[in-house]
Amino acid sequence: MKIFFILIISTNLIFSQNEKNIFETNGTAFTLAPKEIEVGIFQPLRYGFSETEEFSTHPILFFLMPNVEYKHLWMKTETSAFSIKHSLYYPTPLLKTISKKGIGGIISPEFEIPQMISIWNSFIYSFELSENKLITTYASLALSFSNKTIDERTTIDLPLVYHRMLVYYYNNYLLSFGTSLDGEISEKLNYSIDADLFFAPSAENNYSIEQSVLIGYQFSNKLKASVGYKFIFADYPFGKQKNIFPLIDLSWSFK
Repeated sequence: MKIFFILIISTNLIFSQNEKNIFETNGTAFTLAPKEIEVGIFQPLRYGFSETEEFSTHPILFFLMPNVEYKHLWMKTETSAFSIKHSLYYPTPLLKTISKKGIGGIISPEFEIPQMISIWNSFIYSFELSENKLITTYASLALSFSNKTIDERTTIDLPLVYHRMLVYYYNNYLLSFGTSLDGEISEKLNYSIDADLFFAPSAENNYSIEQSVLIGYQFSNKLKASVGYKFIFADYPFGKQKNIFPLIDLSWSFK
């Protein structure tokens, strides 16, 4: 159950922020082409609304944690792009679902789960290092709002979950920074290497350093497979810990 919860709660950040390559716009400052639709098993459902606007949501996550994301391309040249992204998450239904005794229970039912939302605001800059290499950097500020203060004993001390959920605790804000290198190995084979930092200044165990590598194979213009790993070094209430997880996904593109 804990492994399933890691998958559900962090799907949006494993793939939507970290799977980036020059064949796709996901995770970069670029947006989808107008009316183009892209979706993966773990990637978000994305829709190119216009030349400069893109909307997305995470279908697997939506019914337990309603969410929506908007990206706007502010500046684009032949070799670079700058955009802002705003993401909204409503975690209360998911946290209430796992707040019980027995199977599926991660949070004790003695604690009240308040109504909470978080807004993630990101600045993203991408530029071509060479003809087949793309660098992307981003900086994010996440803020949360609730009708009551959530009890600190309800934190979920799991990799990929604990530090992302800190936005709802300890003064209700979280910072994240990251950079990635994407490039071609061959016409159909490409790679993505990235590193990210999640940092909650007000928390005692306040950082998570994450690094991942993905290899993508383009079967066609519409179908792509990606495999790789994510390595995590983070500070938890029980101490510092290292973890590594496999990453695998299939994605489809329609227009």
